[in-house]
Amino acid sequence: MRTLVALAGALLVVVSTLALQVSGQPAANGGVYEAVGAPRRDLEKLPQASNFALVGHASLVNPPGSRLSGEGVPRGMNAPLAIAKTCAYVGSRNGLQDALIVDITNPRLLVVAGFVPGIPLSSSREMRAFGDLDLLVIGNFRLRKGDATWENPTGADGTVNNFRMYNIADCTRPVLRATIDLGPNVYHEFYLWVDPKDHTRTLLYATFNDNNSGPNLPDLRVFDITNAQNGAAPSQIASFTLDPAVPADVRVNPNDPAQKFGDDQFPFKATDLAASIDPRFLFAGRYGPQPITQWNNRLHSLSVNPEGTRVFMANLGAGFFMLDSSNLADPAKAKSCTPDTVTKDAATNQDPNLCLRKLDPDPNARVTWHPPQASITHTAVQIPGRPYVLVGDERNGTTTCPWSYYRIIDIRDEMRPVIISEMKLPENKPQACRRGGPGDPKYKREFSAHNATPFKDVGFFTWYSGGLRAWEYTDPHRPRETGVFVPQPLPKVGVTWRDSDDVWAWSYPIVRNGLIYFVDMRNGLYIVKYIGPHQDEVPAQGVYAGNQTASTQ
Repeated sequence: MRTLVALAGALLVVVSTLALQVSGQPAANGGVYEAVGAPRRDLEKLPQASNFALVGHASLVNPPGSRLSGEGVPRGMNAPLAIAKTCAYVGSRNGLQDALIVDITNPRLLVVAGFVPGIPLSSSREMRAFGDLDLLVIGNFRLRKGDATWENPTGADGTVNNFRMYNIADCTRPVLRATIDLGPNVYHEFYLWVDPKDHTRTLLYATFNDNNSGPNLPDLRVFDITNAQNGAAPSQIASFTLDPAVPADVRVNPNDPAQKFGDDQFPFKATDLAASIDPRFLFAGRYGPQPITQWNNRLHSLSVNPEGTRVFMANLGAGFFMLDSSNLADPAKAKSCTPDTVTKDAATNQDPNLCLRKLDPDPNARVTWHPPQASITHTAVQIPGRPYVLVGDERNGTTTCPWSYYRIIDIRDEMRPVIISEMKLPENKPQACRRGGPGDPKYKREFSAHNATPFKDVGFFTWYSGGLRAWEYTDPHRPRETGVFVPQPLPKVGVTWRDSDDVWAWSYPIVRNGLIYFVDMRNGLYIVKYIGPHQDEVPAQGVYAGNQTASTQ
C-alpha cells in the first residue's frame, strides 16, 4: 500500500530576502581566515531560506505493516539517506523502526512506497545506494542497554551488527542477497567506492570507533563487495589502525598544558541548567560539557578520492591525515598487498607493499586542534579536482555550546597539510554561549556542523539546527556562505531527538538530477533547488554524495 506523505505546504517555494552575513579576519592562529555565515532565525520565525527554493517534503509516516506504524503521525528519528533510480531510502536511529522507501519520481509529490524490514534493537544507522549496479547497502548496529531513550526505548541489549547488500533492480522492492556479519564489532560509518576502470568492482571502507567492540579492533576495515547484490560473498581485504603508536584511548592529564582544553569549551555549569533541562536528554547524562578525562583517538569517518588512491581520515581526537590506498585501487596489487597495517612506530608505514599506509609514516604527523577544542574530527571530504579537503568537526549535545564547524585544509604538499580557512555559523563562536544567547541550552538545539557534499567551487552542508548551508570557496583562503535553508519544524512527531522540537539536519546532502535532498532527523526528507552563486556546478544528471562514488542513476 502506498501512503501519501507529501503535504501541500511542502510545495511552496520559499525564497527569503535574507542577506547572508559574511565576515572574516585573520585569526590569532597563524592568519587562518575565519568566515562566518548567517545567524539562524528563532524557531517561531522559521522557515528561513536564501538562495534555496523548496521543491518537496515528505514528513515520513511509518506505513502499514512496518514497525511502529499505526500512529499516523510523522515518525521522527530519521537518519541516513541513500538514493538510486526513482527511490530514496531513509534509515532510522531508532532500533524499533524500519528503513523507509520513498518514491521520488515526482520530487514535488513524495510517496512512501514501502519499507525494508529491519533488525530488532539494531538501527539502520548508515546506508548507500548505487543505481548503476542495482546495489543498496544498509549498515545495522546494535543498541545497548543504557543507550539514550530516543534510540532504544526498551533499554534491552541488541545483538546484531552487520552490513546487508540488497539487489534493487526494482528499487521499490529490495531483495537481500548478501550479509557481512560483524559479530560484536559496532561499525560507525562507511564509504562506498566503485572502481572507475571497472564499474562492477566495489569496495566498502568501514570505520570502527566503539571502545566496547573488543580489544585490538582496527579503526578501518575494507571489504570487497563486488557483485554482492547478485549473491557473491563479500570478503575483508585490508585494515588499518594508528594504534598502538597512537593509543585508541588515552587518559587526559589536566595538569599538562599540552593536554589542556580551552576554558571557553565549558561555559555552562550544573547550577546554570538544573532548573531548565531534563537530565534524561543531556550530553552523557550530565549538565553541560564536563572537563575531559578520557579521549578517543579512533576513526570516525573517511572518504576516498575517485581514483581510489587516497583515503582522507577523520580520527575523532587524533585529527586529520591521509592514507595511500594505491595498492587497493589496482585490482591485481590488491590481491597480493600486505592486508593489515598496525602502526607501531614511525617505520611501520614505510613498506610500499602495504594495502593501506599512512602517507607520512610518522604517526604523530596529523592536523589536529584537540586540544584546545573539545569537539571531535568528524568528516573529511576532498573538493573535487582540487588539492583541498573539507574537514568538519562535531560536538554533540544541546548543552555543548560552542559547537563545531568546518575547516579547509590545503593538501598540495601531502606531507605537510595545512589549515587555510575556517567556516563557521555565528552560533559556533564562544560569544553565543550565554544564558539568553543563541547557545542557551533552554532552546534544545545544536549547531554542530555535520556532513558535506562538495563540488568544485560550492559545497552543501547539513549543520544540525543550522539546517542546510551552501558555501562558496573559489578562493579557498576566503570562503563565504551563499545559501541557507532552515525548514519549519513539524508540530508533532512520534519519537523526538533529544526531547527537541527544533531542526536537526543530519544526512549527507545528495544531489540527484539537479536537486538537493537531505534528511532532518526530526522533520523528514526535504528536496530543494540551489539558486545561488555557482548553481551551474550542481549536476543536472546523476547522483552525487560526499560518502560514495557518483553514479548516473
